[in-house]
Order: sequence, then C-alpha cells, then structure tokens
Amino acid sequence: MHSAMGQDDFIRRRRQPARPRPFVRRGSGKGRLIRRQYLRAGPGPSSAPRRPAILLAYADRAGRSLLTALLMRHGYEITQCDNGQEALLRLHKGRFDLVLSGLLMPHMDGLELMRNLRRSRLAPPVVVVAEAGNPLAQVYLRLAALLGATSTHAFPVNPAPLLTSLHGILQHHAAQTRMV
Repeated sequence: MHSAMGQDDFIRRRRQPARPRPFVRRGSGKGRLIRRQYLRAGPGPSSAPRRPAILLAYADRAGRSLLTALLMRHGYEITQCDNGQEALLRLHKGRFDLVLSGLLMPHMDGLELMRNLRRSRLAPPVVVVAEAGNPLAQVYLRLAALLGATSTHAFPVNPAPLLTSLHGILQHHAAQTRMV
C-alpha cells in the first residue's frame, strides 16, 4: 500500500493546511472549550479609551523630537508641524484636544497662530513654550498669556510641571466639552 502511494503524494498530503477547528481548549483543568472567533476578536472601539491628541507646532527639530518623545511616552498621540500655517491647516483637517506651540516659527509665529485660534470658537486649549535662551522669552510668554494661552512654559521644559499642566488642561477641556 505504501509503495502505490509514492513519496510525492505523501509530501503533498502533509503540506495541506489542517482545517481550522471552531473550538479551542483554553487553560487547564476542566478543558473548557471556547469559540476561536472570540479569541481573535480584540477589544471593541468603545472599550479602549481614546488617547489625547496633541498638535505640536515647534520650529526647532531637536526640541520637537524631544517633546514628541516625552509626550508619546506618557500616552499622548502627537502630530508634528514646524510652523503656524501648517498647524492651522492640520487643525482644520483633524481633531485635536490641545495645541502645544512654540513662539518663534517661520511663516507664522506662535503669537499669530494664537490670534487665529482665538477667532475660532471650537479651538482647543493652547500651551505655549518659549526658548529660555531668548532675552525676550518672558515678554513673549506674557503676550501669549494675554492672547489666551492656557499655560506657558520656558524651554528646556521641566517634564513634571509640563505633564501636570497638560493633564489638568485636558481634563478641564474634556469636562467642558461634555457639558456642551
């Protein structure tokens, strides 16, 4: 019987995929059977909380990557841009919970971005970061606060106060959004 089948037939037969079993034995003990489809299904869209989306508008590439790494490590979803014009375009296209902006940027600086955002009623809160090495940094930060910045920080940023500030602002914004 074995000689009639041939070696090639035997190999072809072994390579055919096994039929998937609808049940899988899960765990030890009583040998409970679970439908395979339930094992594959991940959590539904409503079960996982949405990560807060932050638009990061900052001209300096090194500073932008540093802020991105810090924020992503703490569970924020980051979209980067290097000037105010691009930030406005992205704000019109997407949904963001917060804008983290630098002040000195090409094409449109952070103060002009703040003025444009102030005109929009549905603009997210804005946190402004200014380079501490700039002699006018404190003046720029005060101007940003007058234009409606929710919080201001000098760069290089101390991570703890920045993260505490962002967390508080996002919670407050989420509570206000739910009431509207």
